[in-house]
Amino acid sequence: MAFKTYDKLQDIQGSLAPEGVATVNMPLKRSYHYMDMTYSGVTLAQMAFIRLMINGRAEQTIKGADFLDVQNQFELMQAAAGILRISFEREGMKTRTARESTTINTGYPQNLNQDSKFYNPVPISTLALEVEFAAGSFTPVLAFSAQRSEAKPVGQIRKINNFIYTTSASGDFQIADLPRVDPITRLIFKPSANNITNVLIEADGYKAFDRSTAQNEKAQLEGVRDPQTGYWIVDFGEQGYASEYVLTRILQDFRITVTTDGAMTCDLQVETVGGLRG
Repeated sequence: MAFKTYDKLQDIQGSLAPEGVATVNMPLKRSYHYMDMTYSGVTLAQMAFIRLMINGRAEQTIKGADFLDVQNQFELMQAAAGILRISFEREGMKTRTARESTTINTGYPQNLNQDSKFYNPVPISTLALEVEFAAGSFTPVLAFSAQRSEAKPVGQIRKINNFIYTTSASGDFQIADLPRVDPITRLIFKPSANNITNVLIEADGYKAFDRSTAQNEKAQLEGVRDPQTGYWIVDFGEQGYASEYVLTRILQDFRITVTTDGAMTCDLQVETVGGLRG
């Protein structure tokens, strides 16, 4: 079956209740492009975490369905209104190959022959999506559908991790402790108060990125992105080219200088692209 299918996922387990975790198990032997979560009886903000679990490990952790909705709108999708898109592709890339390069491919056994087109060193044995609910009084109802295609060997996937930084005054603060493993494709800063006015990224002392807020938003609007109020986003794929990223593992020093106009606690979501590790 060469064409993409769109159908419902029925295996929802866990607790559909405040402070509970609902899990939808994703059958193997298919490649996943995206999922749609239909929701009622609960707001986006009350879904506190969304996690993509592969082989028992959280490869993507998004701090809130409302945060995911912001990212979707940044990628030119419509705002959620009862249906939230959970995409595994690199949205906005200019070629189909680039866009679909991070689909979640399942269904092939392990194959350690690097010369084989079916090379598959770390196959996917379990795949699930978790939704963790915040405290409160609500009665969530969820349903899931997925766009899928024929099985392929596991390739690269989008990985999402989160960090928190705090500054007690205006001025500059530096981030130099991010893991240097997979290529970084996107950084999303979410300040608790005040504003980020400039971001400087240095790679082994070389200035790789140095923009004010106005410069950054102009570049994104001229590309394939829509800046979102309250968030400062560095997106190396803003022009639609998947080959734009920072290959941090070859660097001795990778640091980010964030300039602010006041004190803040800053959530930082780091998106990378890479293969599964056993």
